[in-house]
Amino acid sequence: MDAKLTKEDWLNEMLAATLVVVKTSLSADNCSVKVNDNGFSLNDISGAYMPLIGEKDAVLIGLLSNQKGIQALARSFSGLKPEEEELSREDRIDAIRELLNIISGLLKGQMLERNPVHRSGLPIFIDGYFELTKSQESACTLVEIDTIKIYLVIIRSKSIDFQKTFPRSCDMKSKMTVQDWLEEALDAMAILAKTNLGEDNYMIKDKKHTFPKDDVWGAYIPLVGQDDAVLIGILSNQHGIQELARFLLGLDPEDEELSKEDTVEAIGEILNMLCGIVKRQMVKRKATLWIGMPNFTRGNIELTNNQESACASVEIRNVKTYLVIVRRQWKKMDAT
Repeated sequence: MDAKLTKEDWLNEMLAATLVVVKTSLSADNCSVKVNDNGFSLNDISGAYMPLIGEKDAVLIGLLSNQKGIQALARSFSGLKPEEEELSREDRIDAIRELLNIISGLLKGQMLERNPVHRSGLPIFIDGYFELTKSQESACTLVEIDTIKIYLVIIRSKSIDFQKTFPRSCDMKSKMTVQDWLEEALDAMAILAKTNLGEDNYMIKDKKHTFPKDDVWGAYIPLVGQDDAVLIGILSNQHGIQELARFLLGLDPEDEELSKEDTVEAIGEILNMLCGIVKRQMVKRKATLWIGMPNFTRGNIELTNNQESACASVEIRNVKTYLVIVRRQWKKMDAT
């Protein structure tokens, strides 16, 4: 690779893969591209995202629409006729996620010579959207398939050398459970609270398999190994996220509120540091991990049928946060 691809390069490659899928998996010929449409409405937006981690690069690809568009796209992918009943929410999510999986597979094949994509992260479905950090950029284009309007989105790290050291092998001796991942993240969070956040008042309240869905703000980061893929998330409400960001920046109670941009940036940095500690801890398991970009969301992640989660409620000083692991289930993991 002579030069790092631009966000427009990534978007063009994703668009090319999508147009192939439109003609094959969707069997649609009436498709138009609004190339100059670089934004999308945040109202009533849903969709699937997948992290792709390549050599010295990382992106998040997204397939978005409104609720009506998601239903129509899922029905088209499932081959349903107009008179047949509506798909359930679970079936819609699975269909859109699978559609993005196919696009991702084609995209990776297209990138073999330009910038090999070595790992795909965990595909996720969100009712909501991601906020960009200062170190990220995006590109977007509108695609109309018959009457269905979808947006193709690329979120990308601006870093010239995202993967400073490229992992070459993985020798993890035993498969980790979702609870194993949670325990590693909790150990890392305890270290982070006392060091970078400067808070000794740290307590684990309880552990669950599910995580809250109401008034949720937070960030997720993908970790991808040879045979595993997880998302680690830090969640809270709007006030809690603001306070966590203030802890990191060492602000006093009388200092003014942080801007949305500074809050997003700080939470992303907290998650980066947390994953750095997790990665160092995993050396004892001889595990090599690829780390993607932190992505800040103001919406809910919906689990698919082949995903599982674990969650711990953690209090740092008087701020209640949730540490979340979302993971593929081993019985449905791909062999490659």
